[in-house]
Amino acid sequence: MRKLQRSFALIRTTPTDYLIQKRLEHACQLLRARRSKQGTQLVSTIAYASGFNDVSYSNHQFRRAFGCAPGQF
Repeated sequence: MRKLQRSFALIRTTPTDYLIQKRLEHACQLLRARRSKQGTQLVSTIAYASGFNDVSYSNHQFRRAFGCAPGQF
């Protein structure tokens, strides 16, 4: 466990923040695919597919990371 903590300390993040970052990266990929295909996939569906259980929390984290709502991305 301590080795894992040191690994995250080296990249200056926490396991929780790292996981959120990866989920947001996945959401961005899905949002780009939706935009390029003119898809109708809902933002909430993308949030759930990216591992978020709460759409509001997903939107909050997305705004914090990218400065805009997922629907505007």
